[in-house]
Amino acid sequence: MAGAAAPTEMRFRDVCDMQEKVRSAIYEFDSMCVPPPSAPHCAPRAARSSTPRQASPPANSLTPRSVTTTTKLLSFAAALSIPIHATTQTAAKLGPTVPALAALLPATPLDKTKFSMLVPQLAAALPPRSRVALVGIESHICITQTALDLRDAGHLPYVLADAVSSCNRGEVVVALDRLRAEPGIVVTTSESWMYECLGDASHPAFKTLFGVVKGAVADTKKVLQSLPPPSKM
Repeated sequence: MAGAAAPTEMRFRDVCDMQEKVRSAIYEFDSMCVPPPSAPHCAPRAARSSTPRQASPPANSLTPRSVTTTTKLLSFAAALSIPIHATTQTAAKLGPTVPALAALLPATPLDKTKFSMLVPQLAAALPPRSRVALVGIESHICITQTALDLRDAGHLPYVLADAVSSCNRGEVVVALDRLRAEPGIVVTTSESWMYECLGDASHPAFKTLFGVVKGAVADTKKVLQSLPPPSKM
């Protein structure tokens, strides 16, 4: 935003509407989100959780597909004590957050009907000029509206391209093209964002980050290869 003060160093991770019931409908859902438990369905988004609880992933939460983008990011955020907010979109109709992902969240996701995650509870939890990384679905609806609302509220949103998706592959392309053109919004990758959070190899958490990145090399490559190419429109 022109004339806006530089964002603070406080960073947040917002997980947007990653719900089990829409898993099968979302393009490359398991690559960007979590390994499939057994049945299909999909969808995530970030907002503020209302009921804190212990985040202890079940022993079988990491299947052969193991560390996918969102789980990789949650591990990193936990190591750096980066606040995590998660939402669901009308859970009564679309169901709860994907179980394997819900087990990694520090609190129960906040349910909402608004497409943007920036509901009053989440807005109140963000310090002025926060840097906020967005993951979840759908790229062209909830992610786009959340990014725009965060930007307009004076924050700096980072849309992590390898951690967002939509039902239709083409919607992802158009949404990311649009967001790249919007001033005050950053479109980047999960690995780039993680290294930006550290800033220096002397950071106390660098070894942790390196371990997370190294352990996800194969999965990261698969996810990046599945990204839709930029539009030529």
